[in-house]
Order: sequence, then C-alpha cells, then structure tokens
Amino acid sequence: MKPITLSEIKPLMTPIQHFSDCYMISSIGALARSEEGRKILSKNIAHRKDGFRIRFQNLYERRQDFFVTKEEMDDLISLDKYYNEVVQKYQQNPIIKAVEVAMDKLLSIHPEKKPLVSRFMRCQERFEYNKPSNFMEMFTGKTPFILNEGGLRMSLKKKIPETIDLFERLKHENDYSFVAGTGNRGKNGLVSYHCYTVVGVDSDNFIKLYESRKKESITLNFREALDSLKFFVGYFKGML
Repeated sequence: MKPITLSEIKPLMTPIQHFSDCYMISSIGALARSEEGRKILSKNIAHRKDGFRIRFQNLYERRQDFFVTKEEMDDLISLDKYYNEVVQKYQQNPIIKAVEVAMDKLLSIHPEKKPLVSRFMRCQERFEYNKPSNFMEMFTGKTPFILNEGGLRMSLKKKIPETIDLFERLKHENDYSFVAGTGNRGKNGLVSYHCYTVVGVDSDNFIKLYESRKKESITLNFREALDSLKFFVGYFKGML
C-alpha cells in the first residue's frame, strides 16, 4: 500500500462533513494544516486500488490497523429519517470516508472509546458523535492540549487567562493543529455542539474557523470567542 501524498492531503484542509462526526472531520482538517500533522496523516493512511489501510497509533498503548474496502466505502451513504439517501451538495473525499469506516470498525471492537453521553445521541452510524481529544489521541498516539473540553461550563468566560495565553501562542505560531468546539450556545453564527477547524488568529485577536458542513469560514473577535466557544483541543509544533 502507498501512503497518501501531500497532493492528497491538501484537500483535507477543507474537508466536507456528511455525517454527525464533526469531531473527526475538524480534527483531520486541523492535522492537514501543520507539517507534523501531515506526516501523521501520511503515516497512518495508505491505499491501493481496492481500499485503504487506516492506522490508529494508540489503542490501549498499542497500534492497530483497519483495512477498508472500496465496497465498504460505497455502502456508507447518508440517509434521512425515512432512510432515503440524502443528495449532498458536495462530494465527500474518499480518504474521509475510509477513516469513517475505520472508526466504525474500531468502535465495534472498542465501544468504550465512545463517551457514554455520546452513546445516547440519536445517530445513523456508530462513528457519529465523539470528542476530538478521543480521536486525536487514538489516531496520533499523542495526548493533545485540552482547554475546557470536559465539564459543565459552556463557554470560556471562566477561562479568560488560559484563553488569552492560547490566543497569544496561536497568534505567533503558524504551524499547529487545533479544533474549537461549542457547547449548547449557538451564538455569533456558530452551531450548538459543533466542532470547527482553527485556521488562524490574527494580530487583532480575531480567530478564523472553518465550518465543514457548509464549507465556509467564520471569524470571531476575542469577546465573541469567549462567549460562544466552549473548548479548544489540538497540538502545537513539537507535540507530534
């Protein structure tokens, strides 16, 4: 099998989401935006004519590979509540579909890798609903930086010093892989309980996010980010 190339990784910077798996889609998009993340993607994803090999680096401190066939990917289609196929505006990247199928296989063996609260969510596929930190750590083998992902606080207002420190670092570094997520507050153009890939923070503390369902960018000032974002998860250079 051949590892995926840089030309195949580049489109993953702006991935398309068809299922309720923003945690995974935004994480892949974030990894594609950093040098170390691209190396991880190339190491963990390989393909040949009849399918893909997806590697998770840390499943109970062991590496595990999942082989995904073209037929399994073709069978993965989005359905509405009446089980009719949903006609999508954008075609999904086959690499994304391969990782989704692999994640489904992983959870069939290790169902405990899906948080208990996520198991109560109404979903079509087993790989839907999870935490970015779960996926990132299993996929990369490295524990990510986490700010307020767990717990009951639905905004970052009680984490102002930590958020300022994070913004300053993101502002001055341009080689990182980060995801931002919301809680139950769909404010400032954001969706509740959704994950976004962090594109960058500019000198005026405006953060730019990528939204994978609509393929659009969203920009928030610092106050808007504090009020409408719940958490950040990701890697700085040197962590991978």
